[in-house]
Amino acid sequence: MGLINLDNYVCSNGVQKTGTYISFARETLYMQQGPFDANGLPTYTVIANYRVFWDQASREAGLTYIDLKSVNAFVSKDMLTSNMYGCLYDELKKIYPNTSDEFRAVAPVESAPTDAPSN
Repeated sequence: MGLINLDNYVCSNGVQKTGTYISFARETLYMQQGPFDANGLPTYTVIANYRVFWDQASREAGLTYIDLKSVNAFVSKDMLTSNMYGCLYDELKKIYPNTSDEFRAVAPVESAPTDAPSN
């Protein structure tokens, strides 16, 4: 899953692009127990890096990303059994409000494993 950013994205080097593709691209999620809420219950912070690709075709072709950033989401204890990536994508949609969800599960191109050498 990923998001197609329909707004103009300005890369860290100043290049601008509409239609960038944003995804977590095999990133690890980190969780920290955060402050307690008003009722004294613990809250948690889920943190992950996300990658911005030139476009979806670049991601699917296995090309490198053009920007790497991080996002965090605050979740309550009862939300811990839900999809944490979904919570993080919700946060990304706050940062990039003009996006389109892309649900195709297409893995990036990777080189095929080589056969073991024969003796």
